[in-house]
Amino acid sequence: CFHGTPLVIGDMASVIWRTAVASAVAGVATWWADPVEWPAFGRLAVQAVVFASAWIGVMMVIPGGLSRLRAGLGLLRDLRRGTPNDA
Repeated sequence: CFHGTPLVIGDMASVIWRTAVASAVAGVATWWADPVEWPAFGRLAVQAVVFASAWIGVMMVIPGGLSRLRAGLGLLRDLRRGTPNDA
């Protein structure tokens, strides 16, 4: 799928590995902090907060992760304003 484009597989891998590592670590943290005895809604709320916090925290410490977070926030900001992003 990269034939004839300036992209190489390394470009794709450099984007995917950060989110994959952050998601795996956040998943383990969520599994570890799961309040099993709580009702379903409270349990889901705790899991969502733990996963989001762990994912953002891991992305902040992974090399290049903070710039990816800033780029994502910039994209969200542009989407809210309705301005096109020059890709």
